[in-house]
Amino acid sequence: MPIPSPRPPTAPDPGDGDRKFAGLFIESPVPMALVDVRSRRIVRGNQALARLLGHSCTDLEGRALRDLDAGSPEEIEAHLLLALACRDDRPKHRTWTTASGALIPVELLAARLPTDQGPTLVLWGSDARGVGGDGSAVEASEIRSRLAQKHEAVGRLATGLTTELDGILARVVRSAESLQAGTASPAAMHAGLGEILDAGREARALLRDLLAFTGRQTLEVRTVSLAELVAEAEDSLREELPADVGLLVRAGAVAALVSVDPAGVREVLAHLTAHAKDAMPEGGYLLVAVEEVQIDDAFTLEHPSTRPGPHVLLTVTDTGAGMDEEARARVFEPFSDAGRGRGSGMGLATVYGIVKQLGGSVWVTSRPGAGTTFRIYFPKVGEAGGG
Repeated sequence: MPIPSPRPPTAPDPGDGDRKFAGLFIESPVPMALVDVRSRRIVRGNQALARLLGHSCTDLEGRALRDLDAGSPEEIEAHLLLALACRDDRPKHRTWTTASGALIPVELLAARLPTDQGPTLVLWGSDARGVGGDGSAVEASEIRSRLAQKHEAVGRLATGLTTELDGILARVVRSAESLQAGTASPAAMHAGLGEILDAGREARALLRDLLAFTGRQTLEVRTVSLAELVAEAEDSLREELPADVGLLVRAGAVAALVSVDPAGVREVLAHLTAHAKDAMPEGGYLLVAVEEVQIDDAFTLEHPSTRPGPHVLLTVTDTGAGMDEEARARVFEPFSDAGRGRGSGMGLATVYGIVKQLGGSVWVTSRPGAGTTFRIYFPKVGEAGGG
């Protein structure tokens, strides 16, 4: 028998079948929750889930999944995506936070449930502390695993920053020592001062990229035409490409406006162009296009960080070497080999940070030997000319 959809408080009195389901749901010994896919919030949790987490059933209603799941927002979205798009029926190991702040390992199964109120996710949970008869060991292992992943990411970032800054400072010290010796010719002194200035600018750019990645960069947001921004940047992008890489820009008749920082968009384009150039050492083509698109509910299910409505899509496609699945999964990580650009290990991590801070979303598709496409969606806020 199909599972009846949850009813809002103002709905008419449910039928007998719905009342039976509600009773089974609430009194089931298995922790269960109904989650609204669009808002990522719990519509209803049963008594077993409330006991597991130390909340009341009422407290669980309306609570966001990110408030319960100790993982990163990206991990939570990935879990939802697997359940919605891939219909993965294997249990997922997660760590949830109780009302007291304690972390407990759980195993989750999820399934999509179409309802009158929109797509809903049914979660079945089990307390994994009892697996193998050693609950504390399982819990400690899960927490250690998550801490190890975070330490690895922090370590990679720290190592990359140290390497970059060490190289910059070495140039500064070398030039300063030469100037201090007082034996350099006027031309050599001028070159040494230029080297120090260049190194200082590189250090400033690296720190700016780091702020962009963390979403803490100071942005000057304005309502502008993305198509016009891209068209204005065409000449500078062409200058960054070698002669054997052709540039095609299609941004003509798009009147839609977006709220962005023009300098931030230009930086995004510069990083993506540098990435494309590195991917095409033997030449190729780079396509930069702007178009207006309508995002629907079906698209948001496959791309969880997007929202329905009109958007402006910026697409950057190269005909380069492409990436395998492992490289694609890490392309936005700082100092990832796949995400380098403009000589800085921050590269595409900066792109990700800027786009997110501007309220957009960025997605990448790629296959070895088939090139790479980056798609960036910004919400549409109006039409040029006041439409």
